[in-house]
Amino acid sequence: RNFTTTTMSSGSSNSVGKDTVPSKFGILIVGLGGNNGVTLLAGMLANNRGLSWETASSGRVSAPNWNGCITQLEPKGRSGVGGGFKNRGYELADATTAAVVGGWDIRSTKLGDALYESRVLEYDLVRQVRGDMNSTLILPGIYDASFLGESQYDTATNIVATEKMSWKDKVEHLRKDIRS
Repeated sequence: RNFTTTTMSSGSSNSVGKDTVPSKFGILIVGLGGNNGVTLLAGMLANNRGLSWETASSGRVSAPNWNGCITQLEPKGRSGVGGGFKNRGYELADATTAAVVGGWDIRSTKLGDALYESRVLEYDLVRQVRGDMNSTLILPGIYDASFLGESQYDTATNIVATEKMSWKDKVEHLRKDIRS
């Protein structure tokens, strides 16, 4: 599958102390083409490539950083390995070099184009990541009209044919996506 793998410049360490970053791990996002999914992917690409961009409002050159809600979340889960990266033994930048990003969306809009349409990030940054983002695979989503706003009905074209599927079949379909 053609998921986006983020990479960092050579010379970065993949471990600090006893905590080791896995060689590869997946981040699968439901609604990958939405604002949260595309800005996450664009931010990872910008940080890992050390991109800089000119801002429209001031004309200053900006550079990426890892500050944001995920970096401030406490680790969650039974073993404390899920959730956020606050107080982790390794840097978030090291973790994202191992990240393979993909996910589902009911819209077939390419991710770079969705980022451009959202107008959330500066155009100069979007211009630099749009092509790579457009090559990222978007898995068809399981469509359920009760979870959508009316404005999304017409654009829900990237969907799994579920008319004859039970909920168990739908879940198994998603599990198959996750395994592949």
